[in-house]
Amino acid sequence: MKVLSLIIAAGLLALANAHGCPPLWTKLGGTCFRYFGFPRPMRIAERVCAQFTSCSDAGTTAVAHLASISSAAQNTFLYNLVESVSLELPPPPVWIGLNDLASEGRFSWPDGTPFLYKNWARGSPNNGGNSDCVAMPAEQPGAVWFSVPCGEEFSYICSMPADTGPETPGQVDPSQPAPYAWGYAGSPYIEAYLDNNYA
Repeated sequence: MKVLSLIIAAGLLALANAHGCPPLWTKLGGTCFRYFGFPRPMRIAERVCAQFTSCSDAGTTAVAHLASISSAAQNTFLYNLVESVSLELPPPPVWIGLNDLASEGRFSWPDGTPFLYKNWARGSPNNGGNSDCVAMPAEQPGAVWFSVPCGEEFSYICSMPADTGPETPGQVDPSQPAPYAWGYAGSPYIEAYLDNNYA
């Protein structure tokens, strides 16, 4: 059993080096994403994300934040990610990083990503009950967003820039099906890389 654990760990490290994300993170374009299924208030979820960093060969360090979403392709990808790894069906809502805590009515992403892409649910955003944070209900078609009080406890998705470096085979093209599959093998989640050339 120890040998099997070592083989899995070595495979995860090799995967991280191959696609520019830490083990257990999934890459889409130039961003690494990771789902956390333990519900937390938004501010604690953001603190958990910020504990993760990725050091590139260039010596720069990327700090993770609650996920920023800059396109419909990313939004759909995250919807599918949550659907594939959640232990509950339908999955509970997940925190994304969008909030208007700094200035009421002016939503922004915690990593500074420009707020250009929007996918609000009908009636959102609203400030009912001081709804300054944003969640994505994974069970709703279109993975629309809704504003809620930051003290609610939801699962969450973290994101960080992928390590820079030469392009490597197997990177995800958002227009193609993702070559990553997630499975649950006891605990924790194990990310298995599926090379499209061998599938």
